[in-house]
Amino acid sequence: MKLISIFTCSIILLFTSCKSEPKSPPQTLFNKDFNWTITIPKNYTSVNSKEWKKKQQQGVETIEEINGATPVNMAEVIFVFKKGENNYLEANHQPFDTLVDGSYAESVEYVNEILYDSFSKSMPNTRIDHKASKEMVSGLEFYTYRISVNMPNGIHFTSKMYSRLFDKEEFTVNIMYTDKKEGKIMMDAWKNSTFK
Repeated sequence: MKLISIFTCSIILLFTSCKSEPKSPPQTLFNKDFNWTITIPKNYTSVNSKEWKKKQQQGVETIEEINGATPVNMAEVIFVFKKGENNYLEANHQPFDTLVDGSYAESVEYVNEILYDSFSKSMPNTRIDHKASKEMVSGLEFYTYRISVNMPNGIHFTSKMYSRLFDKEEFTVNIMYTDKKEGKIMMDAWKNSTFK
């Protein structure tokens, strides 16, 4: 069984927006499950979790409709923050047992293929660049997948996913943006985060 990350929501985020809660100052968050600390940049608002789950489901349905694949989404949201209409920083985790689900590397590759196919089939006349790689964050290696979409209306959308298996839990950070400046701010927050 292949698990699809909440990154699937990014297809829907190109066209709709999530309602947000009041603005918050810079804040440092600690997640005990992964011993992870991150400082959320100032002027980013927390996205309502119920609204985000609705968007996730729409993303899953879109992928199912476009590719005929039935994504299995068991992810639990750690947080979602946004600035403006299309700049999102999201973290989630979901169970992944290599004895049951198979090779994690193969699963990551499969998810990347599904995401690229979904973007390219839903926007056939749009230039889409994508790249899979690995990057180090806080001394840990993460699988990364970047998709950049140059839409006909002049908007440039970039989405970057970082994933890693911690024992039997997949941890994922998604950074999605149309504003390059905000993309850098979110990327810096993520790259400066620490795992102990």
